[in-house]
Amino acid sequence: MRPRALLHVAAICLLLAAATVWAPPPPQGAKTQPGRSAPSEILPFAPARKEYFVPGQKRPAWEIRPAWEIRAAADKPAAAEKPKPADKPAAAAAAVAAAAEKAAVAANPQFELLSKVVPGLSPGDVSIVPGTVKRFSQDWETGARNPNRYLREVRSNQRALLDQWENTPPEKRIFVIGSGEDFPKISEWAQSLKSEGNTVFFYKYCRPLCSSKAVGAMAGTSGQIMLYRTTSAELSKYVKVEVAQARFLEGLDKRVILISTEELFAAKTFQMHVAEMRMPTPSPVK
Repeated sequence: MRPRALLHVAAICLLLAAATVWAPPPPQGAKTQPGRSAPSEILPFAPARKEYFVPGQKRPAWEIRPAWEIRAAADKPAAAEKPKPADKPAAAAAAVAAAAEKAAVAANPQFELLSKVVPGLSPGDVSIVPGTVKRFSQDWETGARNPNRYLREVRSNQRALLDQWENTPPEKRIFVIGSGEDFPKISEWAQSLKSEGNTVFFYKYCRPLCSSKAVGAMAGTSGQIMLYRTTSAELSKYVKVEVAQARFLEGLDKRVILISTEELFAAKTFQMHVAEMRMPTPSPVK
């Protein structure tokens, strides 16, 4: 064989030996299938797979991201969750009610919203009242719980008043609890609120034609109940039980138990009668 050919054969043998020596060891747990070569026979200098992405395109899960990019993503503050929009009708009604309350108090500080009134009767206690006051409280509650039934009475006696009341949005219907002696001041205040779209009802507007049940029906269809606190109102038994009944129906207080003076007198009479009764002498046992 010629010397040049021998040199070529020797060079090829050296290249094969170098490829075998520098090949990376097979990974742990690597398995080979029959008929396939081991992973170590793959050339270690094979180019890595390269993918190109359009900006904004979601990257596949298998892609390895650089460490600096992972840290930058972790340091970036998460986008704040947008607050859910509030119920627009409820929010608007609450805003209108608050504006009406503010206007009422500004016009006359003696007006108090029912939810802020300190009741004159302790909830859950027993109160002794005249029989007429207890019947008024019972009738007022009946009308407030069944307004559609007793509003017909208002319509037959004060049709224009009820039409104006029903044509006003519920949140702008203001029912006033107060003493009849303060009727002129309450009427003056009610007129000042008409320009803002409010309608005010006071029991004197419908008396003596409307019953206590009809007055309670107007309270049951109102958007706000307010107390006009004066000395005469604080002395009125009717105002106290009306406030207590309204707060109970609104879920603000427990029910106040009312006992009429007639019932109390009858109970005392019965107790005295029982105490004076002679007990029969027991017959001797045979």
